Amino acid sequence: IRNTQNETRTAGVTLRPKMMLWAQKQRRMHLAVTKLRQLQQMKCTLGHGALADLSITESTLRDYLQRLNRFWDYVREKDLETGHDTGLDKALAAYCNQEWVNGELSHEGEKLRAAFEAAYPDAKHKMPRLVRTIKGWKKVAPGGKRHAIPEAAVDLVTSLMVERDQMSMGLYLQLTFSLFARPGETMKLRIKDIV
Repeated sequence: IRNTQNETRTAGVTLRPKMMLWAQKQRRMHLAVTKLRQLQQMKCTLGHGALADLSITESTLRDYLQRLNRFWDYVREKDLETGHDTGLDKALAAYCNQEWVNGELSHEGEKLRAAFEAAYPDAKHKMPRLVRTIKGWKKVAPGGKRHAIPEAAVDLVTSLMVERDQMSMGLYLQLTFSLFARPGETMKLRIKDIV
C-alpha cells in the first residue's frame, strides 16, 4: 500500500485529504441531525430552527423550558395581561418580585431573563422593567455561594474525623469550607491572620 504525502493511512485504509474532509463533514452532519431528532422527540425545542436549538446545550434547554413553564403558569394563575410588550414586561417583573418574596436569590431572575431571551429573541430589548427589577433584586438579595458539596456532607466527614481522633483535621475542614477557601490558603494561616 502506498503512503505518499498527499494520502493518510487510517485503520489500514488509505484516504486522501479530500475524502477525509468529506467523511468528517458527514459525521458532523449525522451527529447534528441525530441530536436535533432527540431534542424534537423529547419536545425539548424552542422552535427557532435546527442551528438555533443546537446552540444551547440540552440541560440548559430543559432548564429554560422549565423556567418558562413556571412563568406562564404564574401568568395564568394571576390572570395577567401579556398581549403586548408592556404587559409582558410587567408580568415578568411581577413574577420576579414574587420569586424574591419567596426567598429566591437574584440569579433566578437572570436565568429567567436568559430563558426568555432564548425563547423570544425579538423581545430582548423590550423588557426595561424586568432589567430594572433584576438590578434591584441583585442589590437586596445577591447571589449566594455555590459549594461543591452540601454542608451536611462536610459535617459528616468532620464527625468521622473527630471519632478517629483527628480533631485538628476536622477543624481544618470546617474552617476551609466555611471560609470558602482553597486548601492551600488555610494551610498558611497564622494566628495574627485570624485575630
